[in-house]
Amino acid sequence: MLQKEAGMMARWQRELEQGTTGPHPRKGQLALRQLARLGLSENGKTLPEARAQTRYSEGDSHEVLLLRSIRPLPNDRVTRLTTLDDEIVDLPIDRHRLSNSGWKILTTRLMQWMVPVRNHDAPLPVARDTLQKLGFGHCFSLGNPTWQDDESLLRLATVDRSGHLEGLNGADVHKKYRLEYHSDIGYLLRKD
Repeated sequence: MLQKEAGMMARWQRELEQGTTGPHPRKGQLALRQLARLGLSENGKTLPEARAQTRYSEGDSHEVLLLRSIRPLPNDRVTRLTTLDDEIVDLPIDRHRLSNSGWKILTTRLMQWMVPVRNHDAPLPVARDTLQKLGFGHCFSLGNPTWQDDESLLRLATVDRSGHLEGLNGADVHKKYRLEYHSDIGYLLRKD
């Protein structure tokens, strides 16, 4: 059991959480979280972090889920995923098949295989509806269906044993470049 802070430590902890007043006021963690949420909103709707511009980045980025294979098993109502370390993960198509904690555990496992990539270096998009039908919408933000485009924020690709990326069902992964991923080097773009 944790001890409650006392004296100066208690004051500093309170200031950290709630901020300070006086001649040099500082915002606390609570206020900063609220500001961050406002920074991720557009017309009152919250955006996923990938859509929000930051002071470090002038453009959009995508999270790319890299897997060894993606195989729909419609009779079992799952999409069988193989991770880059050859772990088999069944992604249920139906939300009710896992509890909230089960979805958190599954999402955490899959997040290990996410790579942030600049928008123009990311694999070609897969339709949001396709990703939803495969069950990815239960673990990841696919974007808002009311946005103009049908592109999902989540991008995915399969990585063969030599490191080359392919799109879903062997589709082209990029219009200009050959994409590769190697655990020791990372995400690469190669001109053909």
